[in-house]
Amino acid sequence: MIISVAQDFELICVDGSRAPADAAERCNWGEIAANVIMTSLTRDEELRQQYKTLLLMLSSDFGEEGTATDIFRIFESVQYGKQNLVFSDETVMFKDISTVAGGTKDTYYTWAGTETNFYSWSLIS
Repeated sequence: MIISVAQDFELICVDGSRAPADAAERCNWGEIAANVIMTSLTRDEELRQQYKTLLLMLSSDFGEEGTATDIFRIFESVQYGKQNLVFSDETVMFKDISTVAGGTKDTYYTWAGTETNFYSWSLIS
């Protein structure tokens, strides 16, 4: 079975409505640095912790210096003839966000700012 992005995913717009996955031009929450993975605070703490644990384990096992890179490399797509398939090929590892900036950048708003400056946000370098 082939997964179709247009059929299997949808966007949640700022006004609460929903839109097809290919409608990001009109339905988005603004720009945020592509080097951040976040989940919704509507998820309970246990599930958010499970997401974080999974991603950190994937990085540890299949990242640039991972223990199982002979099996799979999560940040390299070149062997599949593509670029940036799952994550950016420039990614080296995942890092727990609570260790960044003294733990002060732990919500969407501390990364992107307030709603008034979503569209003028520049990427973190």
